[in-house]
Amino acid sequence: MKKIVILIVLLCSFISLSSCVGHKRNHFVEGFFHSIRVNDESEGVDEYYLEVKAIDYDTYVLSDGLNTVKDSVLKEPNCYFQITFYKIDEENIKTILNFYNLVDNYPNTKAVPANYIDENKNTIGPLYIETGEYHQIYSIKYKDEITGDILYIDFDEVN
Repeated sequence: MKKIVILIVLLCSFISLSSCVGHKRNHFVEGFFHSIRVNDESEGVDEYYLEVKAIDYDTYVLSDGLNTVKDSVLKEPNCYFQITFYKIDEENIKTILNFYNLVDNYPNTKAVPANYIDENKNTIGPLYIETGEYHQIYSIKYKDEITGDILYIDFDEVN
């Protein structure tokens, strides 16, 4: 009888502990996004845009890591995305801001939301907000290659 009680207690403990483990649910979604919050070190009035587009494996490989990512949450073959991140300054000049070799910043855990980092320590994180409806946003931390300014930018989808 004691063994059965101990077995039941262990089983209940295991079930309750396994339910505490988080799961990465945030993933890339195609769309066109506009900056909604910009916290940077510059004094400009630049506008920032982000376009996320699904691509196939061959396009991903041919990109050689430039502005592409393999989403760690989605399953193959639908896990490759091209990221076009750019700013338009007050003189209406468009400047592409590049990501190089994006990888999952926390590959060994499912408890932390997916966030991606490139070789220059720039990050992009797909996020979603559940407010009755699914709402996709992105958050980027980026060091401008030209000015050296650190940008913290949140993006919302353009409808």
